[in-house]
Amino acid sequence: MDAKSITCKNILMISLQVGNGNSRGHMNPLISVAQQLVAWGHRVHWLALPHNMPVDVVKQLTSDGIEVIDSPPLSSERVKKPAELAKLALDTEKNWQAYQSFLLDPIEEQLDETMKKIKAIQPDVIALDTIVYTGKIAAHLLHVPYVGICAGLKLLGGPDLHPDYMGNLTPLLPLRAMIFKKYRMNAHFRLLEAVSPYANVVFTTKDFVMHQSIPNHTFLVGPSMPLQNRGGEGKITLPQIKHRPLIYMAFGSVLSKEPLADLINPLLEVASMLDMDFLIVSEYFSANPIDLPPNVVIEPMVPQLEVLNKADVFITHGGANSIMEGLSYGVPMIVVPLSSDQPLQGRLVEEAHVGITIQRKDFTSDSIQQAIRSLLDPQSPYHHHIQSIQQAYARQNGRVNAAHIILEEGSKHVRTSDHRSNW
Repeated sequence: MDAKSITCKNILMISLQVGNGNSRGHMNPLISVAQQLVAWGHRVHWLALPHNMPVDVVKQLTSDGIEVIDSPPLSSERVKKPAELAKLALDTEKNWQAYQSFLLDPIEEQLDETMKKIKAIQPDVIALDTIVYTGKIAAHLLHVPYVGICAGLKLLGGPDLHPDYMGNLTPLLPLRAMIFKKYRMNAHFRLLEAVSPYANVVFTTKDFVMHQSIPNHTFLVGPSMPLQNRGGEGKITLPQIKHRPLIYMAFGSVLSKEPLADLINPLLEVASMLDMDFLIVSEYFSANPIDLPPNVVIEPMVPQLEVLNKADVFITHGGANSIMEGLSYGVPMIVVPLSSDQPLQGRLVEEAHVGITIQRKDFTSDSIQQAIRSLLDPQSPYHHHIQSIQQAYARQNGRVNAAHIILEEGSKHVRTSDHRSNW
């Protein structure tokens, strides 16, 4: 399908915004797709649920030509602060409560207002993060076609929450079933993701996920990399890194505020013994400075794509966005799953032989050194596999492919019926 031959579409992006902090893992892949759609001349709106996005992200999206819509009001008792959410996410006994707070609790309070906003926009199609239940219910009730955008790889997970998710999330399932029954929806889920009956996209290729099962109407489109600068990611003067080689550690925008001393300290011990450079992203330790070996730099935030272009090993929590970007730049990874679906990504990294997964309790100076040396060894199989997948990712432009699918669904629906007649 030639995107330029399609009449201008009115598209609504609905993304997950966890708490009042950053949710870069859910935003970045969608930002790239939105940039592509705007570049093709389509009108793109953006609604974050259940919370508004940070001011710097709103400014960035607006500068990209995207019309940002305010999130529906949410009473203060339903709002958990980012610090509280981060602590819950790391608690394997209580982490289901974090998901309840941003997936289920806001639905009844925000649904009517969300539907009003959708009616006001009158989109031809919605690009909907597959974990935003309020958006799914609203689109269903309004008969608006929606393409499920899986910001991670969860649509490819197994039938059970464990072991792909960390902790016990089963208390969520009866609560979710009650809500969808209330709205007479026979929804289909993979892990916590709601599968769209129209189309779904996952930002990977078969080369990486190999034998994982794929739901109906789901397309592996390749990595979603930005069309232009996505902003809001900080700065770093890379020449201060001597690149001999460079070990890069980052644990995502949410967990960056946590001390994570049991992970930072062993890495600092390793850095003091190795003739390598180490770049660590940690908002906590940037605000609470500690003595560092001369070959270590700690920053609160960095332009990750720029850093990955220089890095030789990427130590990550296993967020799907980080995995996608590491593979795109051909950087072998050490995955330390900390919460959420990160065990799924860690397993896929190991199965594809593009990195090593170390459990948090086993993340010691000895295991770190051994993993780094294995990944840097030019004779190891990791180099062959990471280069092979990097080449496969380079052949598939997920940003463009996802944008095509969104437009195709909008065009198909317009050809068969005018959903605005339902409004």
